[in-house]
Amino acid sequence: MLKLSYESDQPKEAAKVVNTLMRLYIFNNIQSQRSRALSARKFIAAQLPQRESVVREAEENLSRFKEKHNIVDLEEEEDATVTAISKLDSEITLVQSEFDAAIARSAALRNQVGLSPQNAITANKLSQSSEIKEILRELQSVERQLALARKDFQEGFPTVVNLKEKRSALRNLLSQKSQKTIQMESLSAAVRVDIDDPEQNTIHDFLSAEVQRQAVAKKLISLRRGRSYYDRRTQTLPKLRQILRELERKSEAAQSTYKTLLKNLQELQVAENTNTSSAQIIEQALTPTEGTTLKKKAIVIALGILLGTFLASAAIPILAIRQQYLLKSQRKVLEDTIDSLQGLLDYPLWSVIPHTELKHQTSDLNSGSLISILGEMHHMIRSNPQLLNNDSSLKSLIVTSIDVQEGKSTVATNLAIALAQLEQRVLLIDANMQNPKQHQLFDLPNALGLSTAIKDTSIRPSEVKMIIHRVWSNLDILTSGSKPTSPMSTLSSERMNLLLQYFAWQYDFVIFDTSPLLDLDGTSALATIVDGVLFVTNPTLTQSKELEIAKEIINQFKHKIIGTVVNNGKTQDYSKVYLPSFKFNSFKHKVY
Repeated sequence: MLKLSYESDQPKEAAKVVNTLMRLYIFNNIQSQRSRALSARKFIAAQLPQRESVVREAEENLSRFKEKHNIVDLEEEEDATVTAISKLDSEITLVQSEFDAAIARSAALRNQVGLSPQNAITANKLSQSSEIKEILRELQSVERQLALARKDFQEGFPTVVNLKEKRSALRNLLSQKSQKTIQMESLSAAVRVDIDDPEQNTIHDFLSAEVQRQAVAKKLISLRRGRSYYDRRTQTLPKLRQILRELERKSEAAQSTYKTLLKNLQELQVAENTNTSSAQIIEQALTPTEGTTLKKKAIVIALGILLGTFLASAAIPILAIRQQYLLKSQRKVLEDTIDSLQGLLDYPLWSVIPHTELKHQTSDLNSGSLISILGEMHHMIRSNPQLLNNDSSLKSLIVTSIDVQEGKSTVATNLAIALAQLEQRVLLIDANMQNPKQHQLFDLPNALGLSTAIKDTSIRPSEVKMIIHRVWSNLDILTSGSKPTSPMSTLSSERMNLLLQYFAWQYDFVIFDTSPLLDLDGTSALATIVDGVLFVTNPTLTQSKELEIAKEIINQFKHKIIGTVVNNGKTQDYSKVYLPSFKFNSFKHKVY
């Protein structure tokens, strides 16, 4: 916590120096924070592509590993593997039993047939051919004849020789027909098989048993291969699980780092555009009210009040008579000028501010019995409810007049104060670049203001708050700033339109105090972008000829005029009516 003080013979100057120093400190603090946020954002923005590449590489490695090892879900796969192995073991046991039975049956039939499986197949094929069967019958007949001839004759007898030659010819023919060499002992067995031989059925059974044995053997081999695959898979699952977890951890870590950097980048982008300071002004510097100089002034003022009271008491009877006469004459003049004004300017008459002798006014604004500009503004707001209608499109308006000294600045100020007292957020902007008044009325510095916000395009609309002054609860002031070379081009720029859109979003009302119409310094340009124009005129100061000229200017934006305020007061002294009574220094000024 820091406490700042400044010594000066001028109390107001001391308070201004301290407050300005604190505002600059807050401003520099915000700029420093934004600078650090900018540097950090640039660093993270440079790191993001690298982190994104790491994330992509980790995801691709994980995907390739799963694809290579056919991994979907290892936990589910482990459960499925256990179930599959149990099922395979049961099937292998059953098929093994079938295979053992098929082997036994095939061996028994083989012993009955006396043939190998290949010879049995050959004999079966031979027995199925009608031509082979015919050759076999004839061969069997020759064998029988040869046996009978050997009983009666010797081997060299012609009959025996002829039968042997015929037998040999038939055997050769059988060999050619079968296109396969058959062992003699098999052939003799095949020769014994006749078409109606019962052994033929046994051969068929033997061959069927052999086919079944081979089929069961193949099924058993397939089941054992499947069991072997699951065994190998079971052995590799722990290692696959370990590698998979490592890859998943790398992928999750890369994604987490990338998401954290992305979140930090977004937070830094917000911080870069934030106007909130880490420092806070606890209390604004107040103008000193104690000291020897002030005591002397207080004594002088007290003596002056006593003397003034005495003189005023003596002059009251004379002034009362003179006041009644002046009020009657001025009321008649005012009625005549208002009639003539309505004839020239055909717009709604929102308010008539009567002439008031200011020396009879008090500084208490809360007294409803006294006539004041502020009270008249409250009456005008009540009489025109569209000002406070939430659905109204009247968010921004300008207050202007035909010529100088007609009270437009005072009306604009009091209207802003009245709206702020009704809990409306109000921004009062001094757009009179040639002859600004608001910084004088509120005793504010005017080095930076509206012209600064328009000309310096490096200042974001949200940063304009740095040069806006909070003078009262709900009431902010943006002074005119330094005088530009061309006020017309400045106020008619696209930048001005952009700023107005931002202000209308931040406040309930944006009120512009502009230059008179006859000065041609940008009022017409502003009138085209605001929602309404409030026209202030003092009939006692404005000539009919000037009204005619102003009417030609007003016709350019006549659809924007929402009403007319007739002012018949002494405008040069209006600031004295309300400014002291506000006691602005008693409020804590908010510094953005």
